[in-house]
Amino acid sequence: MLRLLAIILMATGAPALATSLGGDTDPNERGAAIAVSEVIAELYEFDRFQQDALDSADLHGSEGIQNLAETHADAARKRDAALSQIQKQANTDLTFDCQARPQRADLLAALNASDGPDFIRSFYQVEVAEHRSVIRLLQRYLVAPDNETMRDFAARELPILGSALQHAEAALDDEK
Repeated sequence: MLRLLAIILMATGAPALATSLGGDTDPNERGAAIAVSEVIAELYEFDRFQQDALDSADLHGSEGIQNLAETHADAARKRDAALSQIQKQANTDLTFDCQARPQRADLLAALNASDGPDFIRSFYQVEVAEHRSVIRLLQRYLVAPDNETMRDFAARELPILGSALQHAEAALDDEK
């Protein structure tokens, strides 16, 4: 199953994987403007994935992977605190499922089923896809933001996420 996932990742590329993570349609690819509530919901999903990836890294990863996953999970916790404030300010009432979306749950299951070098490559592939997806979301939001606080937050987060993406891409290249 892991080899199938790796083949699919390589054949479709990370953007296609990122599209599949959001469900049938990726909110980053829709034509309409993105509302602050949708951005918050997607960022919470991304952050939950980062925290779940930490659990996988703790079980299967090397010390380097565990450190990276901890850094990403810590950033997710901080982002969630800021998002909570933005959500209150924007007066949005969002509820969240405790379970990851099926596509993300499948990726986490595949990660947990792998070990050693396969785990490391898969971990970085998923991190690259997730970061690209959330970066596209924030860039798209900034084209027509509907909330000043979220606009400022997105503008501050983009370089942070871009740096994390570059690190994950470089690590993935090192693993090839």
